[in-house]
Amino acid sequence: RGRGVGARPLCVCTAMADAKDEKDLRVYNVNVGVLGHVDSGKTSLSRALSTQSSTACFDKSPQSQERGITLDLGFSAFYLEPPADWQGKHDVDRVQYTLVDCPGHASLIKTIIGGAQIIDMMVLVIDVTKGIQTQTAECIVIGEMLATSLIVVLNKCDMIQDADKAKYLEKMEKKLKAAFAATKFKAPLFVRTSAAPGANAKAPAVGLPELQKALQAHTPTPPSREEEEKNLLMYIDHCFNIEGQGTVLTGTILAGRMSVGQTVHFPVQLIDRKVKSIQMFRKPVKAARKGDRMGFSVSKFDSSLERGLVCAPGGNVKTYTTGIARVEKVRYYKAAIPSNSKLHVTVGHATVMATVRFFCTTLTKDDEARGVPTNAKDAAPFSFDTGYEWMDEIEAEAPKAGGHADPNAKGATAVPVPVPKKKRVIYALIAFEQPLTTPLGATLIASKLDTDITVHANVCRLCFHGFMDTAMKPEDIPKIKAMKEKVKPATIDRILDDYSCIAKNLVQAKGGDLTPFIGMKINFEPPEDPAAPGRPNPAKPIVQGTVDSAFGKSGKFKVMFKEPVFRKTNGQVTYPKYKLAVRFVRNHFEKSKAMLQVPLPPQPAL
Repeated sequence: RGRGVGARPLCVCTAMADAKDEKDLRVYNVNVGVLGHVDSGKTSLSRALSTQSSTACFDKSPQSQERGITLDLGFSAFYLEPPADWQGKHDVDRVQYTLVDCPGHASLIKTIIGGAQIIDMMVLVIDVTKGIQTQTAECIVIGEMLATSLIVVLNKCDMIQDADKAKYLEKMEKKLKAAFAATKFKAPLFVRTSAAPGANAKAPAVGLPELQKALQAHTPTPPSREEEEKNLLMYIDHCFNIEGQGTVLTGTILAGRMSVGQTVHFPVQLIDRKVKSIQMFRKPVKAARKGDRMGFSVSKFDSSLERGLVCAPGGNVKTYTTGIARVEKVRYYKAAIPSNSKLHVTVGHATVMATVRFFCTTLTKDDEARGVPTNAKDAAPFSFDTGYEWMDEIEAEAPKAGGHADPNAKGATAVPVPVPKKKRVIYALIAFEQPLTTPLGATLIASKLDTDITVHANVCRLCFHGFMDTAMKPEDIPKIKAMKEKVKPATIDRILDDYSCIAKNLVQAKGGDLTPFIGMKINFEPPEDPAAPGRPNPAKPIVQGTVDSAFGKSGKFKVMFKEPVFRKTNGQVTYPKYKLAVRFVRNHFEKSKAMLQVPLPPQPAL
């Protein structure tokens, strides 16, 4: 049952157990992710808290024993009474806290991301003798993407040898609070613990009642009945055979519920099986619901499965190689992310190499006034009927003065000053190198896991995150309307009269083919807008003419206007410093690359 259980002041709801038979207790499960840098004491803390262990916990595997570190997700649990303010509101007798002990080593980031996607709340364990380390920072990034609440545990407080221990701890906590103030958590709760005082496995842990109280205060409310009635969706993380029982699969229910006798579907294997039995931490139960950590048995199933999905037959789970996601750049990732980048994309427990290409919609002032959301979760879903803007890249955003894009940059505080987001919704077309089976709406994280962590130890590897929006066939890609604006400047060679001129340099080479441009609109534009490089000054009007015809064979051409743009008044030209430019858009995904021109909006008066 773990280390020193008898000596620890754990609440296991004995009063309720006296009032009700154990099997009649209404238990609500909450999944708590335990994350942090390697050797910060995550497994020791999980062991000290837990009264229930699973087949996968506390580094039981021979590989973990040999290396002395956590290599896979570990699961254990303990019980507390429901928060006091739940009485009369929620039909719960006690809360089961399932601890998801995640690895801390940098090379196991895929496992960490997979574990973080099944949690309801997050405990970040920090070695108080070292503060924020490289993987601590990466866990903060993951927490910002996936967790709604955070408790920071300052562990190994017994290791402080400072003569004024209290002063040291206060100074460290103050430093960390300043760092977390720049995150979405703002002011997380801090708890001081010693999970294994003096590295003694039999010594009682210190600070557990305070941590339990913090967990109670931050416990999310149970899902609504509507959530439980959704189609079943469950992430599988372990699979093994038990003689006489069949194949046992363990995991976490993300949506809906599962009952004994229910038929479930394995979308990767394309088979249905009937649920023979269900257990939660070795206790037989008849049913499990959203959020529950449980195992179930089926017959005639290949136990070699390591990770996977199970859902209701006919559920919203797709297998595809091409999809579109609504995404946001991770603000700690310093570099630009070019379209056509190859990245590791993690959805659930699956990580697949993929090529990503970006397009977006930019909010108008009216959109901003109406509060149109730009975050990936709430943004408008993708539509083949909508016109989008092609993006060559998601830009590298320069930090504010005093801030850094990397939480471990030299001279930086551990967590950077946030950079304001651009007012746009970003979508990613993702082409996976292997088929991916996921529910639509699933969370995804794109990373550069091939970054050499021995050379770039302080570089954030997580690039962007978001939600899978649309599964599609590769042949449907040309239907996406992702337009990229092109500007072809030209130079006035000579003026013919008030309404026309001869121009040049529209095509690069002398004698180049002007045929595609004949008949297109050409703008006579004011100087560049200082606030928007590459765009004409909106305070002055654009006059539109037509590329009328080629003039000779040297690449020159005639331009005609419907109004006298070159007339002089009192010796002054009407449009000083104006330049010629042909503007058009091309659909980046459409094979013909046709040049399309958009009508000019109403122009200001001269």
